[in-house]
Amino acid sequence: MADGDEATLYVGVRQVDDGGQVPVSVVGGDAGTTWQVELADGTALGAVTVGEDGTGTSLVTIPTGTPSGVAELTATGGGGELSAVVSVAGHDAAAAGETAAAASDPLAAALGGGIAVLAAVMLAVVVTVVASVLARRRRRAPEGA
Repeated sequence: MADGDEATLYVGVRQVDDGGQVPVSVVGGDAGTTWQVELADGTALGAVTVGEDGTGTSLVTIPTGTPSGVAELTATGGGGELSAVVSVAGHDAAAAGETAAAASDPLAAALGGGIAVLAAVMLAVVVTVVASVLARRRRRAPEGA
């Protein structure tokens, strides 16, 4: 590392499903250095190459079947090893049963993935309405008040 800087491995999410993708970044590394990213058990996940600005980012996939719980990711390169953790939410038998039930009910399957989006849209509408009402009240308020 240049000038005594120490590289750090960051993960872009705190939790991921097994089979899901995780953004990983190396910050403070030497330009052009490639870091190999693995699970602590040695399962290769991908690589991150550091750019001229000393940072590099990549998406890696947590393999399906990775046990639930805290998983340590390691990155080796540039003469060192970095580590970070992510929580893995594995697919257990109950989740498999829920998936099968959702597959038999297309409406539930369609709504299941969209509930978070619907909640975000509803929150945005509420914020917009409140902001509009407050702006209208300010315009109608007497000048001396």
